[in-house]
Amino acid sequence: MAIAVTLGMIALVALVALIFFVPAVTRAAIGPLTMPFGLTEITPRARMFGFLVLLPPLALFLLGLNEIRRLFLQYAGGDVLSSAAARRLKRIAWLTVLGALIRAPARALLFLALSVDQAGVPQRSLFRVLPADFTFLLFGLLLLAIAWAMTEAARIAEEHRQIV
Repeated sequence: MAIAVTLGMIALVALVALIFFVPAVTRAAIGPLTMPFGLTEITPRARMFGFLVLLPPLALFLLGLNEIRRLFLQYAGGDVLSSAAARRLKRIAWLTVLGALIRAPARALLFLALSVDQAGVPQRSLFRVLPADFTFLLFGLLLLAIAWAMTEAARIAEEHRQIV
């Protein structure tokens, strides 16, 4: 699983770079999402701004994937029910919650970045919270609850190991 996550991390970076640095891919990937909002052309400068806007969420996502990869490696090494695994799961949970909280602002900033060189784009409320944002937030909170339970289970398992 760690290898699959590593390959996914590499593919994600390559895909984001491809989307923002190859104009034909930009039009195909981003165009249909932005056309309803009046954005008809995405200039090279706008693509660069869009890429810069997505760097923090991308870095956060990659950090979370790296924690997942390291957790799988830890599990593969036999360290399943330990406080270290629980701490790693708690980090993954907090990164998921943080990612859920920055999704809506990142979308709004991305639209502003992509429309930087286009006059006449209708100004409307760009900050929209979607159901997927709540889903990610709930998933992060669920992971926090699981991490809390795992912390308690690891503590109890450590006490039992000391007794035996």
